[in-house]
Amino acid sequence: MTSFAYRGHGTVMIRTRSFFARYFARFFARFFPGLVRQGALATMALCSLAHASDINCDPAASTSANVAPAHRLICESALFSMGDQRIHAEQQRLLRSGELTEAEIAAFRQRRDRCDTASCLDTVLREERAALSARSQRKP
Repeated sequence: MTSFAYRGHGTVMIRTRSFFARYFARFFARFFPGLVRQGALATMALCSLAHASDINCDPAASTSANVAPAHRLICESALFSMGDQRIHAEQQRLLRSGELTEAEIAAFRQRRDRCDTASCLDTVLREERAALSARSQRKP
């Protein structure tokens, strides 16, 4: 869920799961307060709702007891979140083209979800990006 509330003088209250949506909304509210009042940030709100990943980072959707450590690391880190979103988008593209199967995606998710440290998660994400890149370059 994303909500914006203009408070005047460039102050914006923002609830969203996307770090970048919060950052850019605050930037625009500070330097372009007229745009905020006119509702130009609605586009950014819609963009942040299009969360391209299989992980739900909404704190209201899950309790800390049922969240895998890898999911917590991804939700807390903008770099991991961006990397996971890019991998997810590439996996979906390859799945639609028939170059990747649901089983391969499930195997990646299992490897990713077994990680409980940042270094493990970084290694798994890096390996998956390399594998997807190699698969994309094999096209005739």
